[in-house]
Amino acid sequence: MSRQESSKKILSKIIREYYSLRPLEEPLYLPSREVAIYSLEDEKYIRHTAFPSMAHLYKFILYEKTPIHLYYSAAYYDNPLAQSMELKGWQGSDLIFDIDSDHYPGCDKTISVCLRENEIYEGKIKECPKTGEKPVVYSIVTIECIRRAWQDIVKLVDILRDEIGFHEIKIYFSGNRGFHVKVQDEEVRKLTTEERREIASYLMLQGIDLERIAPPIGTRRQYVLFSRDEYGIRRRIANLIIALGDYTEYRGLIKVPYETLMSIIDELRVDIDMVVTIDPSRLSRFGYSIN
Repeated sequence: MSRQESSKKILSKIIREYYSLRPLEEPLYLPSREVAIYSLEDEKYIRHTAFPSMAHLYKFILYEKTPIHLYYSAAYYDNPLAQSMELKGWQGSDLIFDIDSDHYPGCDKTISVCLRENEIYEGKIKECPKTGEKPVVYSIVTIECIRRAWQDIVKLVDILRDEIGFHEIKIYFSGNRGFHVKVQDEEVRKLTTEERREIASYLMLQGIDLERIAPPIGTRRQYVLFSRDEYGIRRRIANLIIALGDYTEYRGLIKVPYETLMSIIDELRVDIDMVVTIDPSRLSRFGYSIN
């Protein structure tokens, strides 16, 4: 037995011991979802599989294929086993949001590890200079970067609940550098790609007409008024203004300089990965799977 085969055998034993504990979170409507497995034995993805129950899935990953990665589709299908998306028969999809910490300034550092050279290089390289092998690339994610992503996750969930009205919301740490939020309210399942894009644009304040949302007043149009009982984006603005304390009282209303409003607009956005949100066929990791 080669060294590589021996390493695979040991790794397979460790992974299967973990899954023998039945740790996975069962997604809603599992039989209607496609399951994708990156197999240790084949070193490639096995797609277009489905399982009638978690018991059948565990039997497969414990006795047939060892999963390095384990995913299920956000979509529900009539026939998840079909080899083409057109034949699967789309029934609906969860609504998914992704926030990665490496999108923030100063949080995008990576290193490339060349195992045979026993060398580490800063940044992402295509091949190791001495051996020509493909390096292992790691993102360097600090706790501060994770904290910034979490703050945006809290903001995102508040907006989804308070402004849009969703209720069935779950948060997952990706196990790497960010977080996923899944909305499973029945109302989201039939949303089209364009409708999902509209929700993403709303969260990111794309194309926002600030003067229409918060029209300036005064002889030189230099102030904006808010009540303490706003809705939608105005509520988002008012809550931040109150938290910052940068306002004055005017007849029971909050009076804010328009320049202040312009300066905080970026803090009101939620920087999600739009591609993840608008794709109704996206794959998502099983909760508590090995990553």
